[in-house]
Formats: sequence, structure tokens, C-alpha cells
Amino acid sequence: MLQGKFKLLLLCSLFTIFVTASNGVSLAGASEKEELKKVRTRIGDSAAQNQKNKFGRKLVEFETGTEENQLGLLKTHSGKIPFGMFNAPSSFVVDEKRRLYVIDCRNYRVSVFNIDDKCNFIKTINYFTDREHIAHMIDVAVTKDGSVYLGDNKNLAVVKFSSLGLPEKVFGAKEKEFSGFKQVNEIAVDKKGNLYVKDHVQQKVFQFSGDAKYTCEISIDSGLCFFSDNAHPYLEFHEDSKSWKIFAAFEDGEVEKMITEIRRESPDQNIQFTGVDSADRLYIKSFARGAIEIIRVSRDGKKIEKFAAHNQPDFDTTRFFFVDSAAGSVYAARFNGKNIQIDELEKTE
Repeated sequence: MLQGKFKLLLLCSLFTIFVTASNGVSLAGASEKEELKKVRTRIGDSAAQNQKNKFGRKLVEFETGTEENQLGLLKTHSGKIPFGMFNAPSSFVVDEKRRLYVIDCRNYRVSVFNIDDKCNFIKTINYFTDREHIAHMIDVAVTKDGSVYLGDNKNLAVVKFSSLGLPEKVFGAKEKEFSGFKQVNEIAVDKKGNLYVKDHVQQKVFQFSGDAKYTCEISIDSGLCFFSDNAHPYLEFHEDSKSWKIFAAFEDGEVEKMITEIRRESPDQNIQFTGVDSADRLYIKSFARGAIEIIRVSRDGKKIEKFAAHNQPDFDTTRFFFVDSAAGSVYAARFNGKNIQIDELEKTE
């Protein structure tokens, strides 16, 4: 049985799936319009520059609308306009069936598209109920059976929904050994059905079993993506060599031999794990001021490839770079000066 506010959260987060296209409801007020205007101004110059460069094949482009009509329209390759999008997309993920899930957080919904069918619209899942129970969904994870997990940074919880959109569990209830989240940031589910939640305020990664019980912590330097044997990537920065050493680690703490090493080329450079594909190749985002690239490395570290990527304010966080596991592709979302565009990145070496 769910207790207290988590039971209330679950009941108030009931999903309604609309398989046919329909306009969603935006609660954007004057302050949000002003914020959007500032964002567009801030990234306008960078976007104009990005339009002069080719980062890869354009997968799809979403109209963001005007300040008077925040919803906008979705344009597909076939020219159809089946659905209104986007207001503050916060996370992107591709499942094993090559379906793209996008959190449209200020329109309070998750929209799903078919990459194999020219990114045409499949369905939308709405999670808004009323003004007193608004959720701020920050990250999404999808499992093999179609279950959808959403990280709620307002209510400090993760809600699991079935493939039909029915709420099943809420993760994050306080327990004897778990005092709760302070900032839900990244989430992921491993091959065994365990949920992982990265909390950057507490600088911890929390693990929960499939029945929503807290189990343990793993290192904050762990990547929330998983190889076929359920190992996750793990990094260590070595001051003597000025480099990151990447390993595969298991939930019991066992660490395999080093996969690869990435040298820090500048003081402002950092790296993050982006994903793992079905061939067990690891994708690592290396970023510094003015430059981002995605590094793809085989599990044994013998083959390393690199992809060019944009470096754009407000669209340079890890959640805007995502891996298509089945195709072995890596994508990036960006603002192209007018609309939200998703590019399939091209190899540079």
C-alpha cells in the first residue's frame, strides 16, 4: 500500500492517453512568456551560428509556436500537422522499438513518435490534473515492456506507469535508511528492473528495487546506462595523468578492467555518460566551452569513434543528447533559431 502524500501523488498523476491527435493545455502565464522571450534572446546568436554548420542528418523539426500561441505545431516529413508542440521540452529517450519519447513539461505531457516511420506521431500521454498538483517532469526512462518512468522534480518522486499509461508505483517515500530526494535529476532502469535516481544536490545515486523499496547507493560517478550484462559505466579522474579512466562496474561493487581513458585537454573540460547501444558500445559526452563531441567506444576499448555535436546554451545538458540503442545512432536536440530540431550526429573519425 502507498502511504501519505505518495498515495495522493499517484492518484493525482493519473495518465490519460490520447491515441488520436489533440491540442494539449498550456498554463503558461505572463511570467513564463517573459522567461521564454529571454531564453530565445539568449540563444539566438548561438542558434544563428549553428544554422551555418551541419551537425548531421536532421531527424525531425518541431515548431515551438509564437509567444501568443505557446503550443505551436509539429511538422512531419510527410507534411502532416497532427499535433501541437512544444513548451520547454526537458528530456528525450528512444526505446528498443525505436520510439522517441519527449517530455513536454510545461504542457504536462509526454509525446511519442515513430522513428522508423519518419518520426510520425504515435500518441501523447497527459499527466496534468489540476493547478494544485502540477508535476515538473524532468527525466524519462522506458523499459522493454513499455513501462514509462517519469522523474518529478517538483514533488520529489519518480512515478512508474504501465505501457497503457496507468500509474503503478511511486518511488521516493522516506524510509529508515532513506531520507528522501532533494533534487530529482537523471533516472534510469537497469536490466533487472531496479530504478536509479541521481540527486545532484545530495551528490548521490539512489537505487530502488522494482517494488519501490530503497536498496542502496552507488557512486555519483556512475553512468545511468547499462551494458547487456547489467554492468554500468563508472569513471575516475586521475590527477597525475590529468585524465578520466572509464570502467564497467556492477551493482555489487565489482569493477572490471579499464575500458578506455580520456585525457582532459583543458581545465573547463568535463565528461558525462550518454548511453549504451545494443552492441555494448558506450557513448560519452565530452564538453568544454565552445565544443562538444560524443565519443563512442567498444566495451573492450579497442574501437573508438567520435561524433561532432553542437554546444548551445540551454540545449547542452546531457538529457538533450540521447542514443538510439537499436540503430547505434546518437542524436542531439537544439534550437535552430526558430524551432526545436533533432539531428542524428555524424562521425568525425
